[in-house]
Amino acid sequence: MKALTFIKSVSDSHPYYSSCIELYLSAFPADERRDVESLEKLPDDNRFQFHYLADGNDLAGFISVWQFTGYIYVEHFAVFPHLRSSGIGSWAINHLAEIYKSPVILEVERPVSEQAKRRLDFYSKNGFQVIKSDYIQPSYGPGKKTVPALLLANTNLNPDQVQPIVKELYSAVYGIE
Repeated sequence: MKALTFIKSVSDSHPYYSSCIELYLSAFPADERRDVESLEKLPDDNRFQFHYLADGNDLAGFISVWQFTGYIYVEHFAVFPHLRSSGIGSWAINHLAEIYKSPVILEVERPVSEQAKRRLDFYSKNGFQVIKSDYIQPSYGPGKKTVPALLLANTNLNPDQVQPIVKELYSAVYGIE
């Protein structure tokens, strides 16, 4: 690893843009992501931030974040396959908590496949725990399905704290009132 940094942008004029969109499309099944056109409109919402993850001058991945009062929500996070297990992902997810100085909330699919188990293990090793095991990721739009998932946090939350978070995610991120 060189000097890892976050670069805030989702501009299609940024040199990392096209590679990052390719990673976004390959790393997440269609039901677990927005259409690219929808993603490109999100910077209009000041709560949303898209960061390229750079390793020196090389693109290593990306992370998209929603900043809410009292926590941040990681909507999508991916590192290029050839860089996985190098420590970049752990650095990024932990550095994110330091930058925002807030608890980090995220969704992962339920551990029914080997890949899903590895993903849950990654987050567990980085201090995340399940805060809602019966969570359902809403549909990203017409033709897309809901996804049975787990809601994770890097801090202890009681059930009274979790429900308002779920309600805010459903409303702000997925447009469900």
